[in-house]
Amino acid sequence: LSKASSIIAKGEVSQLSAFNSKEYITKECYYRIIQSKTAELFASASKIGSIISGSSLQIQNLMFDYGKYLGLIFQVKDDALDYFSTSNKMGKNTGDDFFEGKLTLPVILLYENISDDEKEEIHKIFTRDSERTNSELDNIINLMKSKDIEEKLNIEISILLEKAKNCLSMIPITNKYKDYLFELLDFASLR
Repeated sequence: LSKASSIIAKGEVSQLSAFNSKEYITKECYYRIIQSKTAELFASASKIGSIISGSSLQIQNLMFDYGKYLGLIFQVKDDALDYFSTSNKMGKNTGDDFFEGKLTLPVILLYENISDDEKEEIHKIFTRDSERTNSELDNIINLMKSKDIEEKLNIEISILLEKAKNCLSMIPITNKYKDYLFELLDFASLR
């Protein structure tokens, strides 16, 4: 737990540093940040259960990896919902990340699929100190839809989902609790 706390704290500092630098964040940087935050928390929680139950080191490591992928799925889906869901469905405001100027995976994928002029415009929107507008959010969402960003996010999630399911499949136990862990993956990816 102390190791996880340290990694999570470092991840938070990395995120703040990346966002405050006002530089473009790559997909690799994004994944490093969420690996150090959400994924580390889920991974540690998953491993702790296997440690407490007296499972082998192999199962402990598989549960850690399962939790890591579950955390990555949860965060990528959460970031996708910020652009492709409604406030009523999510329980929080649509566009919160946008209004806070957070460069999450939907924006990063969009940036990879647009012209240099469009990149420059989006960069200006996310790096300026003044508030971003609802109109700008609508424009970015429409641009995301035109570039199939939601489908690209779903592909990212499906890759992570497959890795998490592989981890569970390698655990030589069959019971309802393992079934619940599979169901949890579906819940996180389909919410």
